[in-house]
Amino acid sequence: MSSLRDWISENIPEVILEDAASWMALLDSERCHAVDRLGFARWLDEDPRHRWAFEELSEVWAKLRMLNDLRPAPEHPKVRRMPTARLPGEPGPGRAAHRPRADWSALAVSLIVVLAAIVHVLTKAPTQAYTTRAGEIQELRLADGSTLELNALTSLEVRYTARQREVRLLRGEAVFHVAQESRPFIVVTDRGTVAALGTSFVVETMPSLLEVVVIDGTVSVTSSGRDAPLGEYDARAGWLPAGSSTLLDAGEAVRLSSETMQVAATAGGDLDRMLSWRRGVVRFDDQPLGSVVNEMRRYTDLNVHIADTPLASLRVTAEIPADDPAAYIASLERLEGVVVDRADSAWIVLRAETAR
Repeated sequence: MSSLRDWISENIPEVILEDAASWMALLDSERCHAVDRLGFARWLDEDPRHRWAFEELSEVWAKLRMLNDLRPAPEHPKVRRMPTARLPGEPGPGRAAHRPRADWSALAVSLIVVLAAIVHVLTKAPTQAYTTRAGEIQELRLADGSTLELNALTSLEVRYTARQREVRLLRGEAVFHVAQESRPFIVVTDRGTVAALGTSFVVETMPSLLEVVVIDGTVSVTSSGRDAPLGEYDARAGWLPAGSSTLLDAGEAVRLSSETMQVAATAGGDLDRMLSWRRGVVRFDDQPLGSVVNEMRRYTDLNVHIADTPLASLRVTAEIPADDPAAYIASLERLEGVVVDRADSAWIVLRAETAR
C-alpha cells in the first residue's frame, strides 16, 4: 500500500487525508477544546475535499465500532510495544516514564489509516459525476430506479453504498424522484442536507441561498452553519452537519441562507413557475428584471448587462422559450422604459429610456 489515497479516493490528496485523520484524533481526545472545534469547522469549509475526506474516515470509524475499544489498547497487558530509539535524557527500561498525550493521537492516525485501507478496498462505491451545459436539460435514471431531472448549468455527484444513497449537488437545480427502499436518499449541498426515503422534491443551490420544495411525500432538511464545530453521526444518514432541522410535507418549501431557515407553503402557481424549465420555457411572474437576467444565464450564452441600476428592480411578467435567444431579446425589447443596445451578437446592454 503506497498511501491512503490509493484506497479512499483518487481525487483527495494524501496530505488532506492525513489532516482529516489528525482532526479526528484531536476531536476525540481529552485535550480538545472549543477553539479546536472552531478551527475544525473552518478547516472543513476551506476546501470541499476536507469535508469529503473527514466523512470517508468517519464512516470507517463508525462502521467498525472501534472508537471505544482503541483508547485503552496501548496500555493493555497483552499489547507489546515495538522498540523505539530513546532521545537523550529519556529514562531507559524499568524507569518511570511520562508518555506525552500526543501519543494517542499519533496511534489513532495510524490505526485509522490502516482500517480505512482495509475497509474501503472492500466497500468503496464509485462516484459518478454529471454536468449540464447552458441550455441543456438532462434526465438520469439511477441504479435503484430513482430518476433525476437536471436543469441547465447543474453539476452533481452520485455515490451509492450498502448503507445509503448519496447525491452531492455542487451547483444548479435538480428534481429528485426517489424510489422507495430501506436505504435513505441523501442530497448534500454546502448549505444543508436533504434526506428522504421515497418522495419527489426540488433542490436549487444559489450563491447565498438553498431552496428545497417538496412535490410529494416528506423530506428532512438540516442546515449546515459555516461555523458549526461538528455534526453528530446517524446510523442511517452518516455524518450530519450541525445546525437546525425541519420536516417538510408535500407543498412546503424551505429557503436556507447563512443566517435563517424560512419554511412556507408553496402555491401551485409558484411550483409551476419554478419547474417551467421542464417543459422548455422559463416563466417569470412579477419578478425583478435583475432576477430575470440572472436566471436566463442558465439557458443562453448571451451576455446581458443592466447599465442603469434602477432597471434591476423593474417588475417583469413573461414566459420565454429556454432555447431561443432571439425570443429572449424580443421580450427585453417589449419592456416599457427599457432600451436594448446590441453591442454585438453576444453582448446586450439594457439602459433606461430617460438615461439616453
